[in-house]
Amino acid sequence: MAIMVVGAVALTGCGSDSGGDSSGSSSGSGSGGNTGGSSGGGTPDYSSSFITNESGEDYFSLSDTNPNHLDVNNTITLKQAATVMAFTSAEYSVLAYALDSTNAQLFLNGSAFQGYLLNATNGGTGFYPVNVPAGTYYIGVVPGQGSIPAGYANHGFDEISTISLPNWHTAGNVPLAAGGQPLSWKAASFTIGSSASREYIETEGTGTWMVMADNQYQSFKSTYSTTYGGQYSYVYACGGQNGGAASEIECELQLTPGAYWMVWVNDTSGWAGGAGNVLFFAPN
Repeated sequence: MAIMVVGAVALTGCGSDSGGDSSGSSSGSGSGGNTGGSSGGGTPDYSSSFITNESGEDYFSLSDTNPNHLDVNNTITLKQAATVMAFTSAEYSVLAYALDSTNAQLFLNGSAFQGYLLNATNGGTGFYPVNVPAGTYYIGVVPGQGSIPAGYANHGFDEISTISLPNWHTAGNVPLAAGGQPLSWKAASFTIGSSASREYIETEGTGTWMVMADNQYQSFKSTYSTTYGGQYSYVYACGGQNGGAASEIECELQLTPGAYWMVWVNDTSGWAGGAGNVLFFAPN
């Protein structure tokens, strides 16, 4: 296949922890989070709303007889060039691409295609920001290995989105790539500062996501240093009783200043995975 790989943004992530089986190819990228900002003497705009655009959630299963996957009913349309946030996970190595309609058809035909790589060049998955031109895109997924053995089976997930906030600019992020066998868990720390800042969380995939205050996380970690055992406490990340433990959390964070953890647990009966991201905004 002729592959065009364009626009992948490789950044440095923050501290993270994990427990239990971390099998699978989970990685990720992101820039340093917990960043506030200065409004340049003006008054920060707290009345503006986040603008989101996302593809549908796409769960796939690759096999030796059907190694390639594309959901023909699942697209995202960008009215202008943007940095899309790619959330990918897979039990084993995969390559995921954003494909325009022409290349999506080539992909389905088994022909050479060109696309924008949405994960690591070595097949690792997680959270990846990728620069993509305006247009409508499908997501195509192929195995990351050269040859497909008999009995090959690879389960995974993909979704892409964009998030913007009028009168604010992005000022860092904290990603978390999640994947593993039952009872595994992963966590990444972030801090809500006291300076002018707004934050948005998005978690995608299978298993359960939550936000813990630091004391809750330290208790969780000391109890389940190796494998998750079924009990946890968390904060409601989105205000009121919204943003509790769920397979997907997507909202503006409503948290008091302090240290927090984005936590994923595999409470399913098989391999599970996904990716999460906390995105920070500072006023223009």
